[in-house]
Amino acid sequence: MDTLKSFQELTELLKESGQLVFNSNPKRLKLGRVHLLAVATGDFNPHYCHPEFAEEHSFFKGTVSHGIGIIARAEAEFVPLLQKHFGIPIETIALGYAGIRYRSPLKIGERYQYRFEITGARVRKTRCDLTCHMVCEVLGPDARIVAEADWMPSIIEHPATETTKAYLRPKSYLKNLFEVFGLPAIYWSGLASFACILVGIFVLGVFFPDPAHTRDFWQSIQDSGPMVSTCML
Repeated sequence: MDTLKSFQELTELLKESGQLVFNSNPKRLKLGRVHLLAVATGDFNPHYCHPEFAEEHSFFKGTVSHGIGIIARAEAEFVPLLQKHFGIPIETIALGYAGIRYRSPLKIGERYQYRFEITGARVRKTRCDLTCHMVCEVLGPDARIVAEADWMPSIIEHPATETTKAYLRPKSYLKNLFEVFGLPAIYWSGLASFACILVGIFVLGVFFPDPAHTRDFWQSIQDSGPMVSTCML
């Protein structure tokens, strides 16, 4: 599909084809992702967090994803897919879901992908409300549908400035992590280091205003070295 330059082009394409289908790249569910969601939501149900219990006693016979995690990851996959096909900066918001259905559990280690079927679009100035059917499916020998829902996302057009392009262009998972957590950490650690240097300079200035006093202080420490060692013994 060619890059779309406006919402009008999207509606015309839907009129011609009836629907647009986007498939996410396949991914494998990892336990760390499930644990992160447990931390974020406070839902530490053992069939999400404790493989020993999940495999032996759980109804699912294995560690599985939170149901809401399947929906949340769907939105995370949909946003960059749509951004990639638009030549203008767009922001995506969710207006709601209808009829979320969990067909089967998504287990740790399984490969899965999302399919988004857009069947309608209503344009309102710089906003376009979409009608979308979302399907999450497991790939491979045990292929099956995990969950599906009727989703109502809305996309917002923004002026093409350097700021909007920087924030709204598709990015990799690692780059998003660095921008959200890495840069602030570097900034605050640098600020803390600078503050420590200033405090150190202030302390030296208060207690040792004369450089000669500072030299005498360190000389006295060196001269009393054997005495200090004797005391320590």
